[in-house]
Amino acid sequence: MRMTSRMLPVLVFAFLASCNFPTPAIPAPSTPAPSQSATEEAGPAAIPSNTAAAPESTATATSAPTPTVKPKPGPIPHLADGTALAISHIDMIDALKGWSIGGSADTKLREHVFRTTDGGSAWIDVTPPELTAAQSDVSPIAVGAFWDADNALVTFHSTNLLPPPSAPVVWKTVDGGATWTQGAPLDLSGWEGEYRISDLFFININTAWVLAHKGDDPAADRIALFQTVNGGNAWQRMVDPSVDSPIQACEKTGILFTGPWNGWLTGDCRGNRAGVFLFQTFDGGKSWIEAKLPSPATPPGLFTSTDFSCRIRPPVFFAQKTNLVLCVECTSKTTPATAAYFFSSNLDGSNWHTMAYPGGQMVIRSAGDGRVFRGDVVSGLAVDKDIYVYNGATETWDTLGSIDWTGQFDFIDWNTGWAAARRGETPLLMHTKDGGRSWVELAPQTTAGSG
Repeated sequence: MRMTSRMLPVLVFAFLASCNFPTPAIPAPSTPAPSQSATEEAGPAAIPSNTAAAPESTATATSAPTPTVKPKPGPIPHLADGTALAISHIDMIDALKGWSIGGSADTKLREHVFRTTDGGSAWIDVTPPELTAAQSDVSPIAVGAFWDADNALVTFHSTNLLPPPSAPVVWKTVDGGATWTQGAPLDLSGWEGEYRISDLFFININTAWVLAHKGDDPAADRIALFQTVNGGNAWQRMVDPSVDSPIQACEKTGILFTGPWNGWLTGDCRGNRAGVFLFQTFDGGKSWIEAKLPSPATPPGLFTSTDFSCRIRPPVFFAQKTNLVLCVECTSKTTPATAAYFFSSNLDGSNWHTMAYPGGQMVIRSAGDGRVFRGDVVSGLAVDKDIYVYNGATETWDTLGSIDWTGQFDFIDWNTGWAAARRGETPLLMHTKDGGRSWVELAPQTTAGSG
């Protein structure tokens, strides 16, 4: 299947044309923050990741019925060796080493953090000692950012999406998950309603952001944005969800920072407004201004008429981290017509180029996930049920293959990639060695190891 491009972007062509296709442990390092307050100090001593919960006392009076004892929260227990796993997120550092989030294949929970050294078959449980929920039917959900094989940040929200009983923290490791330290609590003052984390990501070893959603407004997707500039020891709330601003409208689909100060926020207004939801910051996320995309010639009124509903896929870097890429998909409210376009620009949002796009998520075939880079970007794929690669010679998107599952993808180079996938309700961990043309299923399970 081929889709002829409308316009070939000059900046992206050079990239795409080649696509043929608890005792204290080692304390966390303290990095001075450029402009943080004196209260932003290093967290407490590191805690081993395999800390076990203290056993409950079972003694009861012999003359009275055994009372029902509500279990007390304790650290998330690590899974037994040999447990089959359901992986929900994967981030590989190289062909052998990487991280994942998931749980046992039986429960399909997402409360565990794992580390692999064999390419994804055997995983060591290195989950931070986050407390379990007091309710038996509620579990934590882990969200992580993984800089390299040693450095990672992890935080949690709960499956019932209620605010935690105490201020949440971001856990930090500098030794591959063997030990973890807590950063200063995230500021949830005045928080009511749902609490959900969608994004946690680095821009460098010291600077990272957490995007949290506050679900107390059915007409909006209110967010809070937290930033650290000292490696996760302290976090500043950059965006207050209780303060009305244009970014608090519409569902958020992604966030990307192209440097410590410049960032982009994308969304989906589900037809409630004309055009696209796109905002830009130049001060690390404190303030945001609306950004505009050039409207394609066809169909007429795509970004100006309320007859169309448009969403932007999560933004990514492209072409050796010099281009910003946005994939926009629009549907008509009155006809079955659909339209999808690929926009590329300099990182500051100037000089936009537009071309037709087959739809689906943009998957970067390089070390990193399109937000954190460990090397040059060499290729990208458009992935839905069909997988497309751009052919610079013919200026078309050529079909590379097809899949019958959906997934979160992670490549380390042109050929080698993984997908934390699902086929219906069945979790899968898929692996490719030929750039996405074919995939094999791995059988991930826990194994003993340090951490």
